[in-house]
Amino acid sequence: MFSFKHLIICREKLTDVGDMCCAIEFNCLMLHENLYAYKNIKLIMNLLSNRLTWLLPFLLVSFSLFSQEDQSTLSFGVKAGMAVSSFSTEQPHTGERIGYTLGGFVGYALNSQLSLQGEVNYLQQGGTLLTYTDETRFGAPYNFATVHQTHSRVTLHNVEVPILVQYKVPFGELPVKAFAGPSLAYTFKATENFERTGYTASNLIVTATGSEDVSSQYEPFQLGVTGGLGFYIPYGDKSLVLDVRYRYGVTPARSSYSYIELNGTAEAIRTNTLSVTLGLIL
Repeated sequence: MFSFKHLIICREKLTDVGDMCCAIEFNCLMLHENLYAYKNIKLIMNLLSNRLTWLLPFLLVSFSLFSQEDQSTLSFGVKAGMAVSSFSTEQPHTGERIGYTLGGFVGYALNSQLSLQGEVNYLQQGGTLLTYTDETRFGAPYNFATVHQTHSRVTLHNVEVPILVQYKVPFGELPVKAFAGPSLAYTFKATENFERTGYTASNLIVTATGSEDVSSQYEPFQLGVTGGLGFYIPYGDKSLVLDVRYRYGVTPARSSYSYIELNGTAEAIRTNTLSVTLGLIL
């Protein structure tokens, strides 16, 4: 006999079967949507593949032309040579010193005649100074420390960054470029080698030598103007560059200097440099 209890059990079983059917129907719907999405993705990939296949030769040709343009307009090189510098003559008894310079450069050709060149160089500047000291005029006792003369050889260790405009000038078959432009130098250290001669209290002549760091006496930044000529010599598949230039100091290297160390006689002095370098364009 079919009872109410059996009706509840059958209803529960029918509910479970309905849930299973709904789950199966939902999974089928999701599978259909995934297949549809997969077909769309495949279609998009095929379209992209066709477009890339068509664009790839164009991109390769464009990149090749761009590389060739870079190679023809950009040049890189290194150089080294001698630098002869001196302090300006606002104060007497200044002279030259010989040092060296080395660095690298990058050139960019604007056209067949005109180009730009930026450089980063280590440049030794400075000069010689002759200073007279006499403290007895201020009441100091007469001895070597108070009365002497000092011959100094000053070296300014600079990082120099010139920006040059170059113009190719006709000079037979040898390429020659005239150039000019501003130059900024940073003095990261200044040293002085000296010979100091004077009389002792017993009237004997004594000479002492030494060296010292005098960075605090000199300006950290100096602005200048550089001009010169560059001679380009073929060297296999590269070129050698013989560079002759003069750097004129616009701002002072030392803002206050007096050769007699007397107030009211001090002036600013600059440093100018003639350099000759040999470089290689890589």
